[in-house]
Parts: sequence; structure tokens; C-alpha cells
Amino acid sequence: MATKLTALLEQAYALSEVNQRKVGCLVGAAVADAAARPLHWVYDLGELNAAISSSPDTPEFWPESVSPFYTLPTGENSCYFDQAYAVMTSLKNKKEFDFVDICDEFEKQFGPGSRYDMKAREEYMYLRRIGKIEGPIKGKWLHGGMIKFFENRKKGNMKHFGDSHIKETDGFCCSLPVVVKYAGNSSLMDKVLQVTQTQSTWPVAVSHALVASKIVEAYLKNETDPIESTKQAIKEDFPAIYKELEMIESIKTT
Repeated sequence: MATKLTALLEQAYALSEVNQRKVGCLVGAAVADAAARPLHWVYDLGELNAAISSSPDTPEFWPESVSPFYTLPTGENSCYFDQAYAVMTSLKNKKEFDFVDICDEFEKQFGPGSRYDMKAREEYMYLRRIGKIEGPIKGKWLHGGMIKFFENRKKGNMKHFGDSHIKETDGFCCSLPVVVKYAGNSSLMDKVLQVTQTQSTWPVAVSHALVASKIVEAYLKNETDPIESTKQAIKEDFPAIYKELEMIESIKTT
């Protein structure tokens, strides 16, 4: 394992600076997702603090899964990064952006026969609805956006397949490999929009996915101040998010 990792690092070091940043972006996303996964969706702050009380300063890669919904061995990725991986698979296989193939890859990696067991999820949600929760399911948890994607694509009468009631970040997660591949390309935002809308058409989710993609793009392009340049670029088209970024920066400086 160490030898293989060393070889991969040597390959990364041999890349151009921009490609090193691209590799770092995707590897960083994978590692961060895996690091946070054991504490996924613990909404009760008291329960979360109690769970990590033995080592509150190092919650990353928590050795036991605390998620009330599903459990996986520490180190595995959640559906958030798995979605990005599916898009990466399509980009690698097709060597270009192919929207239909991306959708097909979602079917392969999240549909019947995959590790995403919809039957177990449905049984769990039923028990939860009637007040008979029997603990988290063992295995992968399929997100609502992907469920709606399957439903809408099966109908065959929707262009983007996303649902307006899905208020999550899945669209941006799916889009990350697209941002990495097409950063600096004038077609980037159109591609991000297409991929984002496979998971949600809720305007707030879509707009935030577009802006988040622009922030990542600015970092990949090694702009002097990626946040500031993004703020100025979105000021007219996304004034509400511009104000959000202003607020975040004011908090950082206090």
C-alpha cells in the first residue's frame, strides 16, 4: 500500500502546477468526505458533543459510526463523494462531457445491483415514520436527490430530472469533477448547470452550486484572491449570495 501511494504521489508531483491543484481538489474532497462520514447527519448538537467527548478536538475519521441513519466502516465515502466519482467515471471513459453517459453512470453506480440498497432504506424510513426505529441501516444510504433522479428519468419527460423539493448540495458534489476538468472553459457553467439539475431544480440549490463551482474554479486558476474575484463576478447575477459571502468574510475578521 505504501509503495503504491508513493508511486501515485510521484506521478502527482510530475504534473503541472494547475494539474496538481486539480488532483488535490478531488483527493481533498474524497478525504474530507470520508473524514466526516462517521458523524454524518447527527443533527442533535448535544448528542454529537457526547459522541466525540473523548476526543473533541479530533473528530475526523471517528472510529465508530455515529450516524443515526446508516453505518459504514470508517474510511468509506458517503453518497456525496460517490456521486462525484460517478461523474468522474463518465468523464474518464468518454474523454469529454456527455450528459447522457453521466446519467447512465448514475444508473450503474446507484441503481439496482449497486451497493445502494433501496429496499433497506425504504424499510428503515417506514419504521422511522411509525416510531419503531431499529437503529441505522448497514451499508450505503441513497440520497433523496438521486431517488428523484431515477423516478423522473424513468418517466422520460423531463430534461434535467432533478426535483424542486430537494434542498441539498448534491448537485454541486456531482459537478465537482466537471469543474476540475473544465476550469477556465467558457462552457463550464452550462455543464455545471446540467449536472446540478440532475439532483435538484430548487433555485437556491442551483444558484449556490453555480457559485460554489466558480469559487473552486478561481482556486484552480490560482487567482490572487479567489473569494474576492468570485464575489465581484457574481455580484449582479447572484446578489443574495454576494451578501452571504460578505457576511462570512465579516465573521472571519471579527
